[in-house]
Amino acid sequence: METVNPGRFRYSIRSLLFGTALLAVLLTPVAWVARERQAMLRAQEAMLLAREVALRSVVREEERRRAGSSSNAASSLEQLKRENASLKEEVESLRREVQQLRSPSRLTGRSNP
Repeated sequence: METVNPGRFRYSIRSLLFGTALLAVLLTPVAWVARERQAMLRAQEAMLLAREVALRSVVREEERRRAGSSSNAASSLEQLKRENASLKEEVESLRREVQQLRSPSRLTGRSNP
């Protein structure tokens, strides 16, 4: 009969805690990159949604022009201009947010000059 060394597979609590802490430290960059990627994807999705709304507005105006409603043309044109201006502001803010997420200075914690 063979004898098994009783201390061969024993680990102390200290070794277990050290291993857990080491694994957590090694996986932290992975979690951070995943979170940044999700934030970038959300910003890009919001930008695409704003573009879609702008295209719908253009299509709606084209349909109104074809319908020939000249009496409401001035008011609808002003409304579309306001919508267009607000959409431009939203797209620009989303573009700045995406650029900020992509900037390498964010990775190092430095601010842009």
